[in-house]
Amino acid sequence: MKTTLEIPDDLLADAANFATREGRALSDMVAEGLRRVVATAPARVREPRLRVRLPIIECGAPGTLNFPDDAASRLDTMEDESRHAASL
Repeated sequence: MKTTLEIPDDLLADAANFATREGRALSDMVAEGLRRVVATAPARVREPRLRVRLPIIECGAPGTLNFPDDAASRLDTMEDESRHAASL
């Protein structure tokens, strides 16, 4: 596959000179270098994303909101739970 890479000029010049001395194509050297890095890189464990539960607020006519009496306290509880989960 063809792609475009941004490589510092001095590194590219050194790599091109090395490839010439070794009788190899620069693209082969880049592929080999990438394979080495990928093969020796430690596996990273992806941390699960925190799920955020948003309140369901029912509305009457479009553009109007009817907040239930306990909506503010439910939002406060959810914020507290979120802060607690983030601190773990």
